[in-house]
Amino acid sequence: KKLEPHNVKVLVIGTCEKYTTSLPRNMIVVGAIMNQKVLADYYCAANLAVIASKRETFSMIVAESLCCGTPILGFKAGGPESIAVQEYSQFFEYGDIDELYRSIIDKWLNFKNPENSKALSQLAKTQYNSERMANEYLDLYEEMLS
Repeated sequence: KKLEPHNVKVLVIGTCEKYTTSLPRNMIVVGAIMNQKVLADYYCAANLAVIASKRETFSMIVAESLCCGTPILGFKAGGPESIAVQEYSQFFEYGDIDELYRSIIDKWLNFKNPENSKALSQLAKTQYNSERMANEYLDLYEEMLS
């Protein structure tokens, strides 16, 4: 509701039937998307992504958004803030809507442009590279075993 005066449209990807009757006019529920290409198109088209989970492990939403060149904001939930590309992400205490709102308006709303998106996408694809991730898991397992 706070974003409505700023002419910001909020697309909700996922299931949330429980809340669809009382949404503000600027919020559109897209629903669950099972097609990776369609989901990537939404990430690429967005100015930013917001993850509102209370708890998350390795967050595919964070990795997918960043790899598509879209910054991500959200609440500290364990996983997202620990795997995000820090220069293109910001996380707040769970439920701190005021800080999230201020950050969107003051910093992130107009951040995305082709140059920033390309730099972010390249950095994220390097960070989430499957070979790199596998090597890091092996290193972690070896450390835990020794």
